[in-house]
Amino acid sequence: MLKISTESVGDIVLVRQGAGYFALQDKCPHADASLSEGFVEDGRVVCPLHFAEFDLLSGAVHGGPKGCPRAKAFRVEVEDGGLYLHVPEKTGACGPQHDAAHVP
Repeated sequence: MLKISTESVGDIVLVRQGAGYFALQDKCPHADASLSEGFVEDGRVVCPLHFAEFDLLSGAVHGGPKGCPRAKAFRVEVEDGGLYLHVPEKTGACGPQHDAAHVP
């Protein structure tokens, strides 16, 4: 696991599992804990604070405290030797936006 700061979405935790890369926002949605300080088990990032597990692909929560929402998950693509984080479209004053942030 690697914590990376991005301009478009802030801190993320980047995880490599087999040939795939996965990214979640590096903040537990239930508490102010850094998910990158936890560990990966069975395709899930485990929060170091309360041991809720967040699915690497979807961010779905498993075994979290009552009311704990899913973590924000981002699609990661490998292209020309680089990793790109796909940020969902946002609608703002200038209309929909799509961002693909290069992960250093």
